[in-house]
Order: sequence, then C-alpha cells, then structure tokens
Amino acid sequence: MSHPEVVKYQDPKSVLVVGQKGRIAQLYCPFRVQCIQPLEQIPKDTWVYVEGVFLHPRYKLTYWINRRLYPYQYFRIELFH
Repeated sequence: MSHPEVVKYQDPKSVLVVGQKGRIAQLYCPFRVQCIQPLEQIPKDTWVYVEGVFLHPRYKLTYWINRRLYPYQYFRIELFH
C-alpha cells in the first residue's frame, strides 16, 4: 500500500504529516483518517477518529480507533489539496 503522505510518530497523542509537496502539519488526537482497505470492523472508505498513536515493532505505527489498534497503512489522512 502506498501513501501519498509520510506519517511520523511524534508522541502518543500526535503525528507529523509530510505531504507530497513537502508541506508539514502536526495532527493532535483525535484526528480523522479514512480507511483505504476493509478491516474487521471498519468498512473501506469510512472516516474514523484516531484517539491515540503507538509505535509498533511489526507495523511501525498503529492508530487507536474504537478501543482497538490498527496499522496506520490501512488509513489515509487528507490534509493538503
């Protein structure tokens, strides 16, 4: 899965997002993301809120959504148009 933006862990309540044109934004929880691949409880194209951010040895970064952890690769952030 490719991401048009680069998402970097900042702390448990925020991420840094770098867009394709080099623009940078820091997002604080809760922030919205869109599911780009269907998951157990989240259908594709559904917008959900990230309530926390965690580092993970296998997935690099995970989002805390609806009391569950999900790999960040399954979501996109729409910031820069």
